[in-house]
Amino acid sequence: MFSQLFMNTIISNFAHTGIAVAIVTLFYFLGAHLIKHHLSEEQNKSRLHARLYYTLLILLSIILTKIWVQGFSQILTILSLVSAALVIANKEFIMNVVGWFIINWRSLFSEKDFVQIGPHSGYVYEMGWLYFKLFEGSPVSGQRSSGKMIKVPNGLVLHHSVTNFSFSSNVVEYQQHWIVNYESDIPLAKELIGNTAKTIIHDYYKGSKLFTSESLKKKNKLLASLIDLKVHVKTTLIQSKPSGVKFSVSYYCFPKDYDTLNNLLTETLIANIKNTPQITLVFEV
Repeated sequence: MFSQLFMNTIISNFAHTGIAVAIVTLFYFLGAHLIKHHLSEEQNKSRLHARLYYTLLILLSIILTKIWVQGFSQILTILSLVSAALVIANKEFIMNVVGWFIINWRSLFSEKDFVQIGPHSGYVYEMGWLYFKLFEGSPVSGQRSSGKMIKVPNGLVLHHSVTNFSFSSNVVEYQQHWIVNYESDIPLAKELIGNTAKTIIHDYYKGSKLFTSESLKKKNKLLASLIDLKVHVKTTLIQSKPSGVKFSVSYYCFPKDYDTLNNLLTETLIANIKNTPQITLVFEV
């Protein structure tokens, strides 16, 4: 009698399990189809696809747990005690798995993204349950790697901020600083530095559909309201050595373009200032 009841329960559970798996699989393929045909950017596709996958996986786990746990409350109590002991003994392992889940669920980054997490920064090379690998960013150029590989535990994202420089909508503010002596024509120097930076940024992104306020609004309205994509020049009096007037020129660009624009701005400004006798640069010794 008991064995027959047990077998009936097992058969019923398997039947319900098959139905649940079939329904969740159907929703997965339906969602994947909508993502594939209604989104244009590959990064957004991969992130939404990952969220869909893990959401349905969690949902299926909850359903299966409810199906199979009914009638086994005593076993569940024992497993809960064992699980608590395992959590205490394997805290780091649990944190890394939780970190992996958060990375994928919140789409913090994916492979090939350039990220900064705590003291580590570089290009994501490989992602796993416990660790992800970075090719360390070059201290000389943001577009290259130093060649070193860093193995970073996933749990690090639970305690450190994560900065992702690879989003196509992510423009970042950069600065250059120039110091001229007190005898220089200060208004002329400020105008020259500002106009040179404006011209370089304008010419570099001329015709770009991504480097526009409209493009930013489509992807992130809050970010678009905080960024004007204009060049700004701030004037500061420097009394300590080297003394003079410091001009801080700030501009926005995509991180991948920073090296090119920074070099172009530096070379152009040096050439323009050399041809302007009313302006004399001061350099730190």
